[in-house]
Amino acid sequence: MDNNRNNSANALRARCANSLCATRTLREQLSADALQMVLLEVLSAIS
Repeated sequence: MDNNRNNSANALRARCANSLCATRTLREQLSADALQMVLLEVLSAIS
């Protein structure tokens, strides 16, 4: 019984860690996209 509960807790922790990781990666991607848009605007303004 305790072993089952332990396995469930570990699975839940792993799932939470994966979703946190996915959220962080998405946020980093959005930041990169925003930076790229700003750079394109700057380059357009210069030329």
